Amino acid sequence: MSTLHVYRASAGSGKTHTLVRAYIQLALASPEGFQEILAVTFTNQATQEMKQRILTYLHGLAQGLASPVAQELMQLQGWKLSALQKRAQVVLSNILHRYDRFSVSTIDSFFQTVVRGFAQELGLQRGFSIEMELEAVLNTIIGELIAMAGHDKRLQQWLVAFAEHRALTGKHWEFTKELKSLGYELFTEAFSAQEAQLVHALSEKKALDMFLSKLHQIVARFAGELQSIGKAARQAMQQAGLVVEDFAYGKRGVAGYLADLQQRQRFAPTRRAIEASEAIKGWYTKGTDKQERIIQLVRQELQGLLTQAIHFYQTYHRSYYTALAVRHFIYAFGIITHLLARLSDYRAEKNVMLVSDAANLLRQVIAENDAPFVYEKIGAFYKHFLVDEFQDISGFQWQNLKPLIRNSLAEGHMSLLVGDVKQSIYRWRGGNWQLLLAQLAEEVANTTITPLHYNWRSKQHIIDFNNTLFTELSAWLVRYWQEELEVLADDALKEALSPQVQALATVYQDVYQRAPADHAQADGGYVHITFLAEQSVAAGASHSWRAQVKVRLPLLMEGLQADGFALKDIALLVRNNAEGKELLQTLLAYQQSAQARPGYRYEAISAESLYLGHSPWVNILINALRCLADEQDALAQAELSYLYRHYVCQEAHTVFHGHAQVDAQLLQDFLGKRTRLQQLSLYELIEALVDIFRIRCAASMPFIEAFQDVVLDYIQQKPTTVHHFLAWWQERGYKRAMARVAGQDAITIMTIHQAKGLQFKVVILPFCEWNFDHNPQRPPIIWCATPTPPFADFPALPLSYTSKLKDTVYAQDYFEERMQASLDNLNLLYVAFTRPEHRLYAFAKLPDRQSVKTTADVLYHTFVQTLQPPGYTRAYPEICLSWGEYWDPATNTLVIGKPSAVHDVW
Repeated sequence: MSTLHVYRASAGSGKTHTLVRAYIQLALASPEGFQEILAVTFTNQATQEMKQRILTYLHGLAQGLASPVAQELMQLQGWKLSALQKRAQVVLSNILHRYDRFSVSTIDSFFQTVVRGFAQELGLQRGFSIEMELEAVLNTIIGELIAMAGHDKRLQQWLVAFAEHRALTGKHWEFTKELKSLGYELFTEAFSAQEAQLVHALSEKKALDMFLSKLHQIVARFAGELQSIGKAARQAMQQAGLVVEDFAYGKRGVAGYLADLQQRQRFAPTRRAIEASEAIKGWYTKGTDKQERIIQLVRQELQGLLTQAIHFYQTYHRSYYTALAVRHFIYAFGIITHLLARLSDYRAEKNVMLVSDAANLLRQVIAENDAPFVYEKIGAFYKHFLVDEFQDISGFQWQNLKPLIRNSLAEGHMSLLVGDVKQSIYRWRGGNWQLLLAQLAEEVANTTITPLHYNWRSKQHIIDFNNTLFTELSAWLVRYWQEELEVLADDALKEALSPQVQALATVYQDVYQRAPADHAQADGGYVHITFLAEQSVAAGASHSWRAQVKVRLPLLMEGLQADGFALKDIALLVRNNAEGKELLQTLLAYQQSAQARPGYRYEAISAESLYLGHSPWVNILINALRCLADEQDALAQAELSYLYRHYVCQEAHTVFHGHAQVDAQLLQDFLGKRTRLQQLSLYELIEALVDIFRIRCAASMPFIEAFQDVVLDYIQQKPTTVHHFLAWWQERGYKRAMARVAGQDAITIMTIHQAKGLQFKVVILPFCEWNFDHNPQRPPIIWCATPTPPFADFPALPLSYTSKLKDTVYAQDYFEERMQASLDNLNLLYVAFTRPEHRLYAFAKLPDRQSVKTTADVLYHTFVQTLQPPGYTRAYPEICLSWGEYWDPATNTLVIGKPSAVHDVW
């Protein structure tokens, strides 16, 4: 049996280089060996980069050039440079002649290839296609579902009940958004793992009605019992001639709590109520003339009612809050079988397989067949598996790869996996970092784990900064959760959660990196972290901290250019596309303002700017098509006129007089050609419109060419009328994006997720503040199971993630998800801070309280508070920085390294 080599390493340590070197080493072993290797990663961009790197390395070897790769291979294999050159020439030639067997792909593409081989066994029709746009599918089936309600009384009842429930709980009755949120769960592994059992449980028509009835009973009994206690307390006070205000603290005291049970829905005993249940002095204020009457009433009736209320609450509150949490989604849950049915119909009608189906379908195939049979069906036999970014692999994906890798190892063939648990930021997409952390070694025998300690990307100051920071932050995260668990009253819950905390402690155990000796340079890099007050007076005006960042940002761009950096060297990393759009608009507005300095540039490119639907040039063409489709479309004519005047005329640097007349004449001439234009094919029509509206220029052509590619792709698969194309464009086509031109000299604006695996000379985090918990405005859905009746009626139930789950039978699920979220967000910070080669800048909000809820809070308190509490030992004291040497309390700024003097202008 051969060995599974696992490389666990940190950012910039050469994981992909290690994988590529292993590929070349295996390929050089025999002329046709490359056909027996499967290398997989997770994105199309990473796939192309890996292919390019393999071919580049092979080309250099085939030329007989001395290189680190050549040196490594000669040492590992004992080959001389001439022998290495001949082998590389043969392999390179074979790859180029059999490029279809050059198996470097995304893991999804590989799975889809296998599924195609098993199409007949899986009941898939010949010629099926892969549907990538899940949102469009979901919009379609929800629309069809609502339309069906008029013919399906049961579905209609569920939809009406859902709307009524939302209205009664103070929400807008319109439920499409929440239904869509649950609908996305149909595409997840969490749902797919339970799907068969759920469908079976929901197949009994009355099962959900009976379950809902049980939930209503739990809620009504709990509230009714406590409300009756409150009513009895009020009556007792009235009969004694007392009111709530006569008791200690009035409405805020124990009497207020007890009396208010009659009307309130928040039944949890207050601190004062709990104290008063143990000592009668908590009921009255000393010296009051009604003290004796109060003491007598408390002893005779109120103390007993309070004890009864507290005992009842403590005994049954978990079931009550669980019923409320489950009921929140139960109506949407009742509709889920209808959604599943519509989804199945959609697949059949469109003859498509959803991109999310592949791993689940393949899981069924591989579970029932031996690996050799799988190879036979796909027409390939792989001896070696090389997997990049293994921390992002999902449970289903691993179940599919594991039998193939095990079979390969059993036959004596080496395989290799590389990954970094600290860069696991795709858990929401199914990524399971615990596979790499521990599970992999348990499930595959003869596994060797090798750490990579050197950082080949960043300069010394950045390496030292990240070594220190993430050693501290990982220790903080563990302490934080230890303290959180310590205050829990449920010992069983503490015990169940303790292994999760222990797992968190091991994630960053390999964070320490060294710089290679030959990378030592006088310029050790630069780190600049600034905290800005939420409100500060600048130039006589009040600015939020984000507004201050946007004022500084263009000046920083100028300083970096003065220091010799090109725009393409600079990346602005953000948490979401909304922040990216905000920064893009900031730089664009500054570029067009009088403040822009001659000789400096501010151009930026982002995912937002690459969307074809946001391009004015493309929208000229779309509105022209709308005018052709409907001559009376006044809105299309107005938009076409505006875009033409604002962009085409301005681009041509032509002074126009009487724009309205010019636009009217152009529009009249254009519409006069309507009949002739309608006779053209869609692609020819686009070509004609480009000429009519004179939009061939340097700025427009990348977008126009990308749009023409989209049109070509469309006409090969869809109906080609203008009406059909416009409908498709409105629904999903506008989201198509233009590929970024390699080497384009512009500032890159991208999310941290998009930046993973990339590197830039300068990285800036303008808004380095995000929560360590999920965004409460967009809580995820978690699937929870419990053996506790009546919630065990279904194998799993969907719940909205909220802190209220702490008081339910799903408390463990809540805390586990919260722990995972905190690690996700720490990992995001790690990914962001490890992208730069030369310089790292971050701006964050200056905390105004002692809480540590955001990355800004944690960073600030890490820099300003004592870093060595009693009993705490640093993992690597020889490299841990002393923040006091770099921290300036006057400006709330941490600076490591020295940029050029020119840079300080900002």
